[in-house]
Amino acid sequence: MAEIQSIEDFYREASSFLSFLGMQSRAQILQRQEVALADHVSYKCSSHEMFEAMRRILEKEGVSNWVHQAPVAGRPIAYFRLHASLPSPFGGVFYVELADQKPDHSQRDGFDHMEIYPKQGVLYDVLVTKAIGAFPNIRKVERPHHTTWDALLEGGVILRLTPEPLVEKIKREMG
Repeated sequence: MAEIQSIEDFYREASSFLSFLGMQSRAQILQRQEVALADHVSYKCSSHEMFEAMRRILEKEGVSNWVHQAPVAGRPIAYFRLHASLPSPFGGVFYVELADQKPDHSQRDGFDHMEIYPKQGVLYDVLVTKAIGAFPNIRKVERPHHTTWDALLEGGVILRLTPEPLVEKIKREMG
């Protein structure tokens, strides 16, 4: 992955990540079933300096409408609403989750996962059942802040299933 130094670099790398995800045959199976929508794409940072540099890029005028930052799992996570969507196999992605380095320093710079949630009228259990049928490497992951189903794809890419858009959880917490 190339180092991101501009918004153009960011869009190029995000598009490459989402295209790679879309080429995964198992993701295509789930996409053809039309049971899920794109929520956000996640970019992990290897250092606090990289987190701040990426945040400055995403906060520039014309790039994002707003940002919400909160501590999650011992480090800051920033959530951006982009002006323009990124194309993905599950529809346009308007949100980016930017994660600072974990306390254990285990992260490398790069796109890590895409989260999807059930389309209106589709139960989360139905989405999970269909994903279990499509992905041999899927597991339930329970974290203090939320539980997901994570499908591990080629290249370490994660397709993460969540019951609702993250922005809805943020709205409730800000409440």
